[in-house]
Amino acid sequence: MIGIAGLLAAVAIPRFVDTQTFRERGFYDEAFSAARYAQKLAVATGCQVQLTISSGTYTLNRQATTCTTGGFSGAVVNPGTGTAPFSGTAPDGVSFTMTGGNPVVFDALGKTTNGATREVTVGSRKFEIVGATGYVRPVP
Repeated sequence: MIGIAGLLAAVAIPRFVDTQTFRERGFYDEAFSAARYAQKLAVATGCQVQLTISSGTYTLNRQATTCTTGGFSGAVVNPGTGTAPFSGTAPDGVSFTMTGGNPVVFDALGKTTNGATREVTVGSRKFEIVGATGYVRPVP
């Protein structure tokens, strides 16, 4: 019995005390969902949607002037909170970057406008945005 308690103390308890892992996973899920939402919003509205990752923050914008030209100054409303802009910031101590080109612009078909695949890293977790299709998928 003492051996089991010792094993739990050595293995299980640090996982419950280390909140960094939970914050990293929570923000990974948030950023992953935001990227998927941007792609789906572009398809649903027929308007291009831009996902920008900069300084540990992501932001979604749409083209304000028309659906195919003009700057990305139209803030996307977060459907969960009803507020704009749809954005989020990585928790302290959690790295958040994107390789392969920034920003990502999804077109009315849901694919990226330049066809480049991006890899997004949140701490030790990664997901990618496949350029040819716009599909957002976890990287094992």
